[in-house]
Amino acid sequence: MPIQPLISVLITYYNQIDSIERALKSVLNQDYPNLEIIIGDDYSLEGDLEAVLKNYPDSRIRLVRNPENLGRRGNYVNLLYKEACGSLATILNADDFLARNDFFTKVVERFHATKDVVLVFGHTNVFLEFTNEKVGDAIIENLPEIMEGNWLFLKLPHGVVIPHVTSVYNRGAAIALDFYRSHTISEDWESLYRLILGHQVGFIKEVSGFYGRHYQNVSKDININSILANIEYITEPYKLALERGEIDSKLLHVWKDKMLFRYFVKNYIKISLWNKAQLPEFLAQLKMHHPEIAKKITYDYRIAIFNMIKNHPRILRFAFAKYSKQESVIADFIQFSENKARG
Repeated sequence: MPIQPLISVLITYYNQIDSIERALKSVLNQDYPNLEIIIGDDYSLEGDLEAVLKNYPDSRIRLVRNPENLGRRGNYVNLLYKEACGSLATILNADDFLARNDFFTKVVERFHATKDVVLVFGHTNVFLEFTNEKVGDAIIENLPEIMEGNWLFLKLPHGVVIPHVTSVYNRGAAIALDFYRSHTISEDWESLYRLILGHQVGFIKEVSGFYGRHYQNVSKDININSILANIEYITEPYKLALERGEIDSKLLHVWKDKMLFRYFVKNYIKISLWNKAQLPEFLAQLKMHHPEIAKKITYDYRIAIFNMIKNHPRILRFAFAKYSKQESVIADFIQFSENKARG
């Protein structure tokens, strides 16, 4: 019988009293027994988390309350490096939740399927908190169950995303790579994209988890300086791939250019929808720091089409679902706008 490794499920929590039970139940309902569940309370000032946890008398649960607010990244680091004991680890934000009770069983099956599997992730959808709607992006549905990490790395510019919420990784390998070292918005992708290089990766095609989308998501914050600095999640994995020398350098240069273009287009769309007053400043900064990308965005026919239909949310959602296979960002915007209009 294959060994059942200990999986450290690290739940990050900050004033999320309304959603913590959903996240916790999704872990407790797992049919895989060898779990430790560590809740990292990042010095919350609202809600009685200890009172909630009294309703779940499970010896696998442990609450860690930070003596001061460490921030998202600091909470990740504290839990992964100092509190976790498992050979495998995953981080689940209290806003998010798992979707199937056999998720960790399937994860361990993938880890046992072949040597050198360093990461297993599942297809992840978005849960819209105000409408209770589940929205899926179809672009990663057809990935193989086991794949070369370098192959997957080269697929990233085509819209493939490794979701943090359902990523279970080799904890030792993650620590060796200085996981969550980046101080940018996408510290998770910066780490995961470096991790897969030169290794095997497992995938679970069934929907395995949900990102909870609501007003307070960090992804809704728009800070142009942070957006510009966040390219580290692209440039750092690119540098490591060059150093390893396993992927042709010409392919990697193309990879970096495509990733940067895709990233800034995504932010152009995000700013256009969420805070269009900041768009001129964004374009000015982009022209200053990345003039070629700014020029491409200016003349890209897809951006022109987006600008034509961006004030018609339903048409916009249909277009994103049909042509880019990624409608969740538009669906999230629609639920926010409609809820705000209702007051």
